[in-house]
Amino acid sequence: MANMTLATEHADRYWCEVCEDGRVMTKHQAIVIRDEYQNFKLDPSKWMAVFLKYTVLGKSGLFEGLFFVEQNDSRAAKGVRRLSQFMVDNFDNHDGTRSWHFICSWRDAGKDNIRLGIEPQYTGLNDCAHFVSECLSKAGLKVASTDVGQLVSNCQAAGAKTLCYQVDKDAARRILQAGIVKAGDVLAFGTSDKKLHHSVLSLGDEKIAMHTYINHPEFDNNSTLVEKDATTGKVRNWETAANAAHPLVTILHFPFADKQLGSSPRVGWWKVTWRREEYYYYLHGDGRAGYLRNPPKTTKQPLVGPQATGFWFETDSDLVICWSGTGSVETYPLSPRIGKRNPPSGSSVHASLQLPGVMDGRWNDTEDLSALRPKAY
Repeated sequence: MANMTLATEHADRYWCEVCEDGRVMTKHQAIVIRDEYQNFKLDPSKWMAVFLKYTVLGKSGLFEGLFFVEQNDSRAAKGVRRLSQFMVDNFDNHDGTRSWHFICSWRDAGKDNIRLGIEPQYTGLNDCAHFVSECLSKAGLKVASTDVGQLVSNCQAAGAKTLCYQVDKDAARRILQAGIVKAGDVLAFGTSDKKLHHSVLSLGDEKIAMHTYINHPEFDNNSTLVEKDATTGKVRNWETAANAAHPLVTILHFPFADKQLGSSPRVGWWKVTWRREEYYYYLHGDGRAGYLRNPPKTTKQPLVGPQATGFWFETDSDLVICWSGTGSVETYPLSPRIGKRNPPSGSSVHASLQLPGVMDGRWNDTEDLSALRPKAY
């Protein structure tokens, strides 16, 4: 079983620096940092490669590049870089000299001269999939890829469940707030043509780490990168990746720590009523879910050929179904039930009063659902 803690530990260590393997991907090739020490004639024991931000003459906004800075320079400490907003300007000296070397520019900037006529040898930073796959490799997963689409396929082959595929931000948010997504899971971002362009590693609780936008909960003082809940102040830095360039979200969940469902009393057929229409669900013991619009020929056999598919989970308090194609989330409280109502939170009603084969739930937290065990036939 994979150890996802090792994945997040690698993310926490290297989110603003080059991964442990010493490679950084561009749009067209890999940059091998040990070779660049030789190209720049620098001592590897005295210099380090980091991501820093810069401005481009005649262009708005900030760009991100790969730079060498001196290890013993107090400005190179991660905390100092964070407080200075990871700006390369902080490594400009008062005498007009610079304490940095420019290795690679931002993927959309071209070979721009940021100042002093310095033009990088490489252009097109594109390290997101490499970063995520490096983190997952530390957990013991063989999913390595430098392409986001291939990374997603590799994660699926390694056992990841696709909770949603190319859904809008609101749908993704419902899934992330359902308590299913864990640290070490993967979010990918794409466009309406179904192409995937960006990937990040979940740190749990709606937080992520990624290359190469220098984004991590530790860097939560940068309002251009991090969104916060207006009411709670909670950081949701994954949302900044669901932007105009790639607004649609795919969520991959590794189920290694999930509750095993094979012996759950909820496995099997359910007749669900939603908007006064009936659906016939089948919850498999391996966590798959599917439904039919018409009654099955028999309820004594598992569902074959579903009209829609997803996955179901049992948390400490709820049964949750995520429908992969739409990103819809259904939540059925597992608390005791009396009549047609669930007792209020904190109720002391004894579990023996729960009606068997009946569940009330909510669709996307906005509409009522009712689930009944159909009679066997």
